[in-house]
Amino acid sequence: MKHAFLFLCFSIGFLQVKAQSTLRGKVNDGNAPIDFAQVYVQDPEGKILAYTFTDSLGGFKLTFKTEEASVLISVARLGYKPFQKIVSVTQKEVDVSLFLADESTLKEIVVTEGRPVEIQGDTVSYFVQPFRDGSEDNVEDLLAKLPGVSVDDQSGAIKYQGKEIKKILLDGDDLTSENYKVLSKNLSADWLEEVEVLKRFTDSRLLQGIRQSDEVAINLKLKEEAKAPLFGTVEAGAGNTSKYLVRPELLSYLKKLKLFAMGEANNTGTDLQSYDLETYINSQLEYKGFILTEPVINNQLDAPNFLKQERFTFHEGQFFSNSMVTNLSPKTSLRAITTIYNNKLNFNFSDSLFYFLPSGGGFSFIQRQKQVQRPFEFFQDIKTESQLSANQDLIIRFQGKRVTDEPMTTNSTSFLTYNDRADLQMTEWYGGVSYLNKLNQRWVNTLDVEVGNNESNELFVLSGENSESDSIKQSTTQDFFNAGIFNRLDGIVKKTWFVNILAGWSINNADIKIVENELLNESQGTNKYRFNHLFSELKVEKKIKEKTGLSIGGRLRNATVKFNKETSSDIYFEPTAGFSTKKNLGKTTLKLGGLYNIKYVFLNPNQLISSSLLTDYRTVISFNSDPNTLVKNEIGIASITLTERNVSFLSANAEWVYLSSNAILASQIMFEGDAVINNQLQGGTSNNFFSTYSVDKYFAIINSTFKIAYDYNRSTTPLKIEDRQNESKLSQNILSFTSGISVTKQINLSLAFESHESHNKWGQEENKFNFNKYFSKIVFRPITSLRLTFDYQAINFSQLDDFSSIFNASVSYSVLDDDKFSIRLTGNNLTNRNAIVLSTNEPSVFSNSSYPLQPMFILVSAKYKF
Repeated sequence: MKHAFLFLCFSIGFLQVKAQSTLRGKVNDGNAPIDFAQVYVQDPEGKILAYTFTDSLGGFKLTFKTEEASVLISVARLGYKPFQKIVSVTQKEVDVSLFLADESTLKEIVVTEGRPVEIQGDTVSYFVQPFRDGSEDNVEDLLAKLPGVSVDDQSGAIKYQGKEIKKILLDGDDLTSENYKVLSKNLSADWLEEVEVLKRFTDSRLLQGIRQSDEVAINLKLKEEAKAPLFGTVEAGAGNTSKYLVRPELLSYLKKLKLFAMGEANNTGTDLQSYDLETYINSQLEYKGFILTEPVINNQLDAPNFLKQERFTFHEGQFFSNSMVTNLSPKTSLRAITTIYNNKLNFNFSDSLFYFLPSGGGFSFIQRQKQVQRPFEFFQDIKTESQLSANQDLIIRFQGKRVTDEPMTTNSTSFLTYNDRADLQMTEWYGGVSYLNKLNQRWVNTLDVEVGNNESNELFVLSGENSESDSIKQSTTQDFFNAGIFNRLDGIVKKTWFVNILAGWSINNADIKIVENELLNESQGTNKYRFNHLFSELKVEKKIKEKTGLSIGGRLRNATVKFNKETSSDIYFEPTAGFSTKKNLGKTTLKLGGLYNIKYVFLNPNQLISSSLLTDYRTVISFNSDPNTLVKNEIGIASITLTERNVSFLSANAEWVYLSSNAILASQIMFEGDAVINNQLQGGTSNNFFSTYSVDKYFAIINSTFKIAYDYNRSTTPLKIEDRQNESKLSQNILSFTSGISVTKQINLSLAFESHESHNKWGQEENKFNFNKYFSKIVFRPITSLRLTFDYQAINFSQLDDFSSIFNASVSYSVLDDDKFSIRLTGNNLTNRNAIVLSTNEPSVFSNSSYPLQPMFILVSAKYKF
């Protein structure tokens, strides 16, 4: 407590600041207001100080900081002549009238720009048309083609120059919060006209220009002719082997409401779980000291991520999502997000496993697994934001989630057959209130009060095929309650000094009950976990000529942990330092950055329980850990970013990360028959090095983007097999190349190649494998209304003679102009390959697995745009 108080006193002693201005106004066409017009102010050097979009009444408000006596205000809206005017920083209001642009003016703009990419300050604008070839089903497909933007095939995570984006906006509005994958995976690319990347993104009007954010967001700008009170698409299809697809998509642009709703039901193999509802907010809560539940049982089967899982898993699911923002009053908005996910999954494979033994040999066996899952998830997010005054905002947010699943698995080995059934249930809710108060032109204070509860119940039943007496029935119950209060002060000291001060306190109570075998009533009782967390944080950032930034700070924490009867309390200091610099070299911008940080991590409560727990039908895990011992992570990051601003846009990024961790949980692997015993021992040290290099280049002459990326990962972790301990050293090299080539105006060719090399060494034992992935797609449009698509992908392993491939084709015909009504014929897995054989390796095991593919089928669908 003493240290926290000193931290605050020390920080507040810096306070001096820079001038802040507020500009309000309205935009109209001489008669009626114009909504969704982009408004931004620039300093004399052209740097954008702040930007916004007009509301349904044409109103806007901009808050910015500058030392200049005047700024340039710019207003733009498709179909209107742009407006620019120099105004004094002392001017508080300005009214703008836009006039329709004639056809010749619009043509002149297109010819003069002639660029697919534009950069203005911290905003990068991609004009969609040059990057499209007509094969994009959703926003994600389009974003993957933009230089500097990457999309992970498996998770759907979107990154710009190596940094994952925070959220996706739709014409300036935040409809989906951090759950941006609902938009990226489900919104049709047909509606888009422009994609904006917003660097240094801040979603609070009061904090713009004050908080030095390093977040990145994407703003999707729809075509003006598409916006209407009601528009969208409806698609339905059917095929042989009883395949079906139904997919409505609905958007609404009204004066007081913006809405995106979609639903889908299919059994074609596509996984409908296109969202990630808690990753971002959970990371924020954990940073503040909230303790969240983690599943103990983890027996759900997944295919390796070498190819998309929908090729192997047989889905029959339904998904519904509704996201809306409405203005309850001129100063109060309401956002509501609802998602419902229901699925039936069938997954099976056969596997040949080889386990390494310390003696230099090993043993192997063959297994076959078949699993049926029934996941269901309901999620609700409600957020209200009110402007209490010009300098005060109130934000209230509530989230609730309910998850259930019942995976049932049949496991056949060379010796026995087992059946297991799991019953998983989780209920989670979270509520928070934020009060933002702009104290003056230089300082903003944010007060947060947050509370949440997580409850998880798991039941695992394992039995032999012919012997009920050998059954094991294990259950776990976790109940976590969290509450906290946090205060943050953001401000500007002198002219180029920025200060962030954060102080907070949280309390966490958890009850964990584990019954190892309910049939024998071997109960561990209820384990009590209490965690009190008090911390203060100071970060000071210095800007040098707006091109270079230096930051230094630290986090002082006092944590008290009580697990059952054992209590520990200590003070921890986590320093951080960083730098960034930017230099303009003609039309090229070079940016360098670096970060160093030490962070202490508390073990999850279920990792403190020493009892042996089944995680699947073969693996038993136990923990030997100490609540008094924290994991210490020391991380260093360096990065280089190169951006070339010309007709042939180039984006290059390189990043190096080194992570050293002390007091981690290290594995001791033991074997009892065909069972694997994994004992987690605390006290190990791991070292990890990651490096990433990527170059994206757009060539305007052929309207094509070429992307090259290389990843190198190296890790060293202690591993004990039976009674022999050595370092497990893993190194991986991944080289990937993708391109989109416009061969002619009618033919577009996409090519991709990935090379994976993996080397795993434990003592004298070495385990190596490498494989290559190939992908090609041809889009042929002999006439405007007809599109033919052929895609081929393959994978081969150096250890195997098998060369596995998949071939798909589709024909799409637009019956009406502007693709309003189209018919598509799709052929899946036309080569009718029955299975794909994959190899995987881990520190103690090597396997060859055969995964049955989705069968060949033909699907006929119709799509209508309205």
